[in-house]
Amino acid sequence: MRNFLLCLLVIGLIGCRTHYDIVMNNNTKIENVSKPKLDSENGVYRFKTATGEERTVKAMRVKTIEPHGDSREPEFKAPSQR
Repeated sequence: MRNFLLCLLVIGLIGCRTHYDIVMNNNTKIENVSKPKLDSENGVYRFKTATGEERTVKAMRVKTIEPHGDSREPEFKAPSQR
């Protein structure tokens, strides 16, 4: 019984992991990545791809960051440029 509950917990935690899409200023999309973290010292977002590769992208090139497959409002929206 204990192993069964442990398996359910692990499966539940894996299912709750959210992936994100990064939309760039030129409207290209980097899909299904870990939650990007802003490295303000270097001006880049750091994230991992679906294959586990660690990547960075310049913050000034990012238009929005939104949960993967979600039609709600983006989690991050870059300020409009004049």
